[in-house]
Amino acid sequence: NAAQRARLFETAGQRFEVRPLATPHGGAVLERLVESLKRLPHEVRIAEIRRLAVELEVDLPDRPPATHRLAPLSSLQAAESDLVQFGAHTMTHPILSTCTDTAAHWEISESIRQVRASFARPANVFCFPNGTRADFGSRERQVLEQCGVAGALTTIVAGVGKDSHATDRYAIPRFALGTDPAYTMRSTLLGR
Repeated sequence: NAAQRARLFETAGQRFEVRPLATPHGGAVLERLVESLKRLPHEVRIAEIRRLAVELEVDLPDRPPATHRLAPLSSLQAAESDLVQFGAHTMTHPILSTCTDTAAHWEISESIRQVRASFARPANVFCFPNGTRADFGSRERQVLEQCGVAGALTTIVAGVGKDSHATDRYAIPRFALGTDPAYTMRSTLLGR
């Protein structure tokens, strides 16, 4: 369900005129709202999302719709091979820097434990949810080190070189392939 009419909404110290997505600027306003919510403590963000849904008369489903559900574990296990490995990414996909110490530790360590228990050849890397510089820090690096993880991927777009920040094995950058993967890959590798 989507919002049917424009409403004013205040959160994270900002005011938003939330509009239906089909209206001019509706998507841009929603994107700004989502980005502002990301900086709130995790529990506060969840409460604000629930409040926003009530105010906008939007139904939040108890479970993700079929198109957004995770693949069954058996399908992932069947896909595992010498070329395909699966790694940890947290249990509920929170922005770790906004979680309490206890919650962040559980999200990381339990995800790693379950991946290791579920796959014959699990990848010994972790991938940060959201993954920007503001989404993880020394606390998360320490948990990864305690769990014996070799490295962690971010969503920081950059190449890996001797002068990059990639000297931190728990903050490895990556680049997105975009809509034309062959062109993007070629231009990234060739540097043009």
